[in-house]
Amino acid sequence: MRNVAKLLLLLIGLAGMSVAQTSKVELGLNYNWVYSNRPPGGDTTFSMNGGSAALALNVSPRWAVVGDVGAVHASDVPVARQDLTVTSYVVGPRFYYRRRSGSVERKLFVPVPYGQLLVGGAHASGPLSGTSGGSSNSFAMKVGGGIELPVSRRVILRPAHTEYFLTLFPNGRNDRQNNFLFGAGVVLRLR
Repeated sequence: MRNVAKLLLLLIGLAGMSVAQTSKVELGLNYNWVYSNRPPGGDTTFSMNGGSAALALNVSPRWAVVGDVGAVHASDVPVARQDLTVTSYVVGPRFYYRRRSGSVERKLFVPVPYGQLLVGGAHASGPLSGTSGGSSNSFAMKVGGGIELPVSRRVILRPAHTEYFLTLFPNGRNDRQNNFLFGAGVVLRLR
C-alpha cells in the first residue's frame, strides 16, 4: 500500500507542475451503478447505487491526471441480507482521443472518447464488509472509459462511462471482487 501512496503523490506532483504551464481544471459529478459478484456462499450477483466526484487536471490536450472519490451502497444484499457501502479513492492518468491535439478547447456537440487507469484504495463499511468490526480497507483499481459531449464552454455531458472496478476485500474465498461500474454525469470546467 505504501508503493501505491508514493505513486499517487508522484502523479499529483507532476500534475501540479504541468497545470501551472497549461490549461484547464474540470470537476466531474457522476451517478454510478455497480454490478458486483456474489458474497461468499451466494449464487447471485447484486447491484449498488451511488455517485462520485472527480477532479481532472489537464496536463496536455490529450492527457489529464484524475483524482476520483466515490461511494456506492447496497441494502439487503442477496444471501447475506445485510447492507454494504463501498467508498473508493483513486488517482491516475486519463487519455482523451482527439483527432487534433492542438488545444484542450472542445468543439460543441462533438463527442470525445476517453480511457483511464486509476489506482488507490477502498473502504467497505456495514455488516457485509468482510470483517467482524464492520469496516475494512483494501486496494482498488478502476480501468475503463467513456464519452464526453461538450454542450457549452463550461458544461460537458458524460452520457456513458464504464469501468472494471477491482477491490481486494477479505471475503472468505479469494479476497477479490470483480465489479463493473456504469455511470453518467456532468463535467464542469472550473478554469
